[in-house]
Amino acid sequence: MKSGILKNTVSVLIIILAVSGIGTCLALRSLTLVDEWLVAAVAVIAAFPVSALLARKGRFIFSFSKKYLRLAVWQIIIPSVLAGVFYALNYIGADENDITPSSATVENKYYKERQRTRRVGRGRYIATGEKYKVHYADIRLAGGHMVTVSLTQRQANDLRMGQQLEVAVAQGGLSVPVVLRKSIFNPQSKI
Repeated sequence: MKSGILKNTVSVLIIILAVSGIGTCLALRSLTLVDEWLVAAVAVIAAFPVSALLARKGRFIFSFSKKYLRLAVWQIIIPSVLAGVFYALNYIGADENDITPSSATVENKYYKERQRTRRVGRGRYIATGEKYKVHYADIRLAGGHMVTVSLTQRQANDLRMGQQLEVAVAQGGLSVPVVLRKSIFNPQSKI
């Protein structure tokens, strides 16, 4: 009985860790100035030996009878965790005191329309009929990297397509440059 509870708890924790790694990748990949495929390729290659070892020895966590199924599950979980840890450590470790200004151009400004919802029961939401807009802007840096940022209503009103901005780029914790989100709309950029 205790081993079944422990197995289920460990499995759920591992899956939560993998989902949080994927979420971290999605949140920070556009602010990190590196190709996404490069990070994904390194994570997959680095995770393969660990995945093979866990598929062989870690049968108690994911008890599929076929070894290749266990390998596939571990090969999905471990690279997502590794990539999430890479992006998080790089962004958190960015040195905000040593920044390099970089010029950027607003390429596109757009919005997505959403509907407000209200909760009517446990896990049940209905639309209230009200619509609201969430504004976004695509900003291209001098090196060709595209950064998509969400905007407040005031920033969306002040921002023009083709406008030149000055963006702060800092060296990340793992020596990969990152764009500091709060520097995009600072007073020096003349929005």
